Amino acid sequence: MLLENFDYFVYYKELPQGIYACVMTNPDGTYTIWLDPRRSYDQLRADFDHEMRHIIRGDFYNGLPIQRIEAS
Repeated sequence: MLLENFDYFVYYKELPQGIYACVMTNPDGTYTIWLDPRRSYDQLRADFDHEMRHIIRGDFYNGLPIQRIEAS
């Protein structure tokens, strides 16, 4: 899943156990996605798509708790 009209950067970094990917907002309005390179290609692809859905849905700005966001 690639997005137009959104600026994002993707980096690979070994993340803590049980965390496979994360996305954060940057002060300039862009997003940074972190992926754990220890995962398989298919897992990385699914992780990337998951994080992109957070951007598309505007999860950073909806005021919901992270537990509810991840459950949806």
